[in-house]
Amino acid sequence: MADLSSYPELVYLLNKDRQQTLAQPSQGLRELNPILGQHPSAGMVNRAVAASALAPILADVAVHNKKLPPWMAQLLKDSMIYNEKLVTNRNEEVAKNPRMEGHLPIGLAYSGTADWDRTISQWLERRVRR
Repeated sequence: MADLSSYPELVYLLNKDRQQTLAQPSQGLRELNPILGQHPSAGMVNRAVAASALAPILADVAVHNKKLPPWMAQLLKDSMIYNEKLVTNRNEEVAKNPRMEGHLPIGLAYSGTADWDRTISQWLERRVRR
């Protein structure tokens, strides 16, 4: 069963990032995401946010179909939330002080505890056998 408990927080943060991105040109700022380009259109920003919002759902579908281990889907969700918190906080700082513009924060969240070497090795072995 898919764990959607973190999904509302992720959607909230994605929308906050979307709103900040759309407000950047009026503040004289530029986008740092190389996929979007420095001055993306509203349509481009909305499509990127929609695609990002679908990623954890697709990961849960892959887990359900036994194509992805559950920990990997959780890692994706936690990392996306962590990154969006970093980005939206940085956007707020840059909006207050535009001289801070120029660095894109990126992070990876760690979810839970496990014997990662064994877990990853087992998952890779199963993938190779198919």
